[in-house]
Amino acid sequence: MENILDKFITKFYYHTGGYLPVLPLNNPVFPGDFFHWENGNMVVLGNIFQLQMSDRLIVSDELPLNPVNWNFEDGVSNAFSARSKGKAIFDTEKDFEFSKLILQFAESGSFRFHTINPATIHLLSWGEIAEGLIIKFTQTYFSFREVSIVTECAFADAKKRKPVYFKAKKLAMRQEGLLDLKQSMSNLCEGRDQWAFNNFNRKYHFDIGTNFIPRFMQNNIKLLDMIPSNQINPNNALEFFRWDDFGLDDIKL
Repeated sequence: MENILDKFITKFYYHTGGYLPVLPLNNPVFPGDFFHWENGNMVVLGNIFQLQMSDRLIVSDELPLNPVNWNFEDGVSNAFSARSKGKAIFDTEKDFEFSKLILQFAESGSFRFHTINPATIHLLSWGEIAEGLIIKFTQTYFSFREVSIVTECAFADAKKRKPVYFKAKKLAMRQEGLLDLKQSMSNLCEGRDQWAFNNFNRKYHFDIGTNFIPRFMQNNIKLLDMIPSNQINPNNALEFFRWDDFGLDDIKL
């Protein structure tokens, strides 16, 4: 069954120009938080500034966001709307007016999203610290192969100022390094079918005649796990890694 949040998150991402909500919903994040996305949730592992991985904490002032892009709905209609008057209970109180609104939701996952003066804060020093963080995350501080860092935080209410929406950068492998590595790993698999035939033919029936194509030649399944331990080091880490935008495809619900 489709996750009930799929429709909301997809529309949110495209409507707001690439922002994503933190899941679980309403958990705050801050510039420099680094995280994994596991089982549909953001798991914050730490903050690069709190851990002193960088001392260049330079953030922008609040930057207003276009309210048109931050107020939208899907599958919701006003089934009933009316205004009425109410009588005060005590003599010291005045009579009052109130509105009554009944919303109709077309299906599971229909929603209405509303904000008041949305704004964002950017990590302005990202450009000058990005490359150094690759070396620190993969070599000197940690040995990450997958990690993402929050670079922008947004809040939907200027008064509450709770940053629960974000943009981020994710650690990715450079394509040029990927191609060389794929070829190197492919060479390791040469002769695999002949070897299997020689060793298992008496137990299993199969024919030799088609070229075996390793799955990592078709996609990037944990390819970094096959790199010899001494092949990547602080001197050449930038040849293998880069930062890409963390996007909708990285959300696993």
